[in-house]
Amino acid sequence: MPSASRPDRKPRLSAWDKALLDAVAYVEITGSFPRRRVLNDRANASERELRIVSWIQYQRRLSSKGDLKPERREQLDKQLPGWDTAGTQEETWLRNFTTVVKWIQANKRWPSLNIYYTPASELKLARWLHIQRRRQTVGKLEQHRLEQLDKYLPGWRGSVEDQADDADRAGTSDME
Repeated sequence: MPSASRPDRKPRLSAWDKALLDAVAYVEITGSFPRRRVLNDRANASERELRIVSWIQYQRRLSSKGDLKPERREQLDKQLPGWDTAGTQEETWLRNFTTVVKWIQANKRWPSLNIYYTPASELKLARWLHIQRRRQTVGKLEQHRLEQLDKYLPGWRGSVEDQADDADRAGTSDME
């Protein structure tokens, strides 16, 4: 009968440890956490994504209620940085910001807010940018977001009309 203390035998991993390793591996391979939206789109999500999203959400719930063991929180913080904030407003903001920057670079102009002639995908970007302008105007745009917008989208603070006027004065409809 094998002894429980055999030195050549690896200790068995708990289900929690296996789930953590799977989540860490997923993030290392993909470069991001699986999105919560996979729970609403199960047909297009892998079993693994569903399992990891559910597990991370459960850890967040435990943490928010104060029921997550400190040693587990420490492991999550060390091996899966951002586990408690991934999929939050910050991730959504960064995804929208990146999409707007890429769209402007590809199209050489600002997205249009003209609801009658603008494709829905472009209109969504224009609305997002408009919301950032409004938040900045009333002092509710976080400083780090303001800095990113200023750095990667010079001139973003102007209104859509200002941007169109600037383009007309420059003799081009393209953003520089």
